[in-house]
Amino acid sequence: MKKTLSILLLSIFTVVVPATAQGDAGRQLRAMAAAVKALGDYSVSFKLTAEGNTLVGEYTVSRDRYSLNVGDTEVYSDGRTRYEINHSDDEILVDTLDPEARDILSNPTRAFDFADDEFTSTYGGTSSVSGKTYHVVHLVPRDRDSSIRNVELLIDRTTNLPYSISYAADGLSGYVVVELLRIGAAGAVPDSLFSPDLSLFRGYEVIDFR
Repeated sequence: MKKTLSILLLSIFTVVVPATAQGDAGRQLRAMAAAVKALGDYSVSFKLTAEGNTLVGEYTVSRDRYSLNVGDTEVYSDGRTRYEINHSDDEILVDTLDPEARDILSNPTRAFDFADDEFTSTYGGTSSVSGKTYHVVHLVPRDRDSSIRNVELLIDRTTNLPYSISYAADGLSGYVVVELLRIGAAGAVPDSLFSPDLSLFRGYEVIDFR
C-alpha cells in the first residue's frame, strides 16, 4: 500500500477554561505568530515521534512556499502545486496544495497558524524541559468532527518561538510529538528551492492528482 506524508501525520491542533486563561493563551499565540513572522524566510529542523517511530527532518518556508526533507521523502511547493518525491517507491506525487492543511508534513507554512475562529486556546502555565522553561498552551479545534484532540503547544519564554507540539488523534495509539530542534532565519532563499526539476528523477513514476 502506498504511503504518503499526509497519511502519516494527520493535521494539527486545542480545552475550554476561564476567560483569563484564554486571554493568556491568546497573548502567547500572538507573540509566537509575531516571532515567527519576524524571521522572514526561515528553516526548521524537527523530530517527529508517533506510533513508536521517529522521523528527523528539516524544512524551509518562504511565505506560502516550502521545501521539506524527511526520511526518504522530499516535498516541494511553490504555493500552488505540491510535489512529493518518494525515493523508496521511485514515485512522484503531484497535487494541488491544500491551503487549509496545517501539519508540518503536509503544509508547514501554516503549522503555527491558530486562528481564533478555528481553535479554542487555554493557557496551561509553564513547563520545564531539560532545565528550560516554556509557556504551555492547550488547543482544541472548534470543529466537533476533528480527529485531533488533547493538543499541547510549548512556546519558548525567551524567544516566543514554538518548541514542540503534541496531540492525540483518532486512529493512532499514544501521542504524536513534534519537537523543533532548531528554528531560525534562512537568509536569501532561491526560488528554485521550491520548484523541483523532475527531469532529475529518471525512472520515477509520476502520479498527477490535479
